[in-house]
Amino acid sequence: MPRKSPKICNTEECRELTYDTYCDKCRKDTHREYKEQRVDKKEQAFYFSILWIKLCNRKKRLNPLCEVCLEEGRLTPVEIVHYLIEVKEDWSKRLSIDNLQSVCKAHHHKIHFGVDGTKYTKIKKVREHMRESNVTIVNRAVGSGKTTYVKEHMEHGDLILDVDYLWMAVTMLDMYDKP
Repeated sequence: MPRKSPKICNTEECRELTYDTYCDKCRKDTHREYKEQRVDKKEQAFYFSILWIKLCNRKKRLNPLCEVCLEEGRLTPVEIVHYLIEVKEDWSKRLSIDNLQSVCKAHHHKIHFGVDGTKYTKIKKVREHMRESNVTIVNRAVGSGKTTYVKEHMEHGDLILDVDYLWMAVTMLDMYDKP
């Protein structure tokens, strides 16, 4: 399968290109900072347990698509299983599959951090924001410089969908090998 195009690292001050969310340096720094802030050893141990892994896999089998995207009419594969009521808020609901939601990385990030960096507690606020987002569609002929234009004008936090790359991922064919 062809490799996806690189994008700018998700750390605001970093301009490195990466195939993931963060470049190697920022990923290590972000993970280290995250681990230093965690004091809930019982909760963290649970996330490495067989019970959690089995529950998470079961939820992904039951709901293989992001539930938020699905409500918005998009088909996005699940990447993260999210607790509606967090484990630290109610330990007794940690094994309830009804307390889980299949989401993509973008929606999981918006659930926890919101768009402006403040933490949202309800997914409804995320949905409202998604409805209010501006959408720009760049549509021109093949070889007219669409990709170059988007790279020059993209900003931190932009979601960029390239139909040619989606086509290659879904059909396993070359970018310009279309029926």
